[in-house]
Amino acid sequence: SLVPFYKLFEDRYTVYWRIYTPDAWEKKKNEDAAADARRKEIEQRTVDEVLAGERKSEAEHHLQGDTTMGGYYEGQGWRESRNGWFSYDLRIGAGKPVTLVCTYQGSEGQRRVFDVLVDGVNVGTQSMANHPTESFDVEYALPGTLTKGKSSITVEFRAQPQAMTGSVLDVRVVQ
Repeated sequence: SLVPFYKLFEDRYTVYWRIYTPDAWEKKKNEDAAADARRKEIEQRTVDEVLAGERKSEAEHHLQGDTTMGGYYEGQGWRESRNGWFSYDLRIGAGKPVTLVCTYQGSEGQRRVFDVLVDGVNVGTQSMANHPTESFDVEYALPGTLTKGKSSITVEFRAQPQAMTGSVLDVRVVQ
């Protein structure tokens, strides 16, 4: 509950307020509606997904890693690694082109640069420098050579030297 500061004793808290002009608020509402519609469309095309930070989902997708940590922030699970890596096994649709869709949480001021690998092949290098605190999706189109004849793939997030991976919120294979 929001209460006057002087009524709190020995409680720690932080409050951030986003302030919008009426025009900026309308723009923000339209952007949010478009993002929600896009998310629903992605969910309909999802072949498999892992919810990072959620024990059952990660166990079902064979979480492995080194110097990795996970948890919850504002009800959303996450996983990251400092100077290390983590991976999941995901099912793919047989014989159809697939795209990897990863949802990340922004940088929070720490150096976050990492590689995304599928079965050991780098499909993208990601930096969080331009995404402070907001969550966002990145799509990685997977070439047929990485999926042909397979029923699953291993997706790995590997921090570059002296860096962390981004906070991964979820990982999806979509058609």
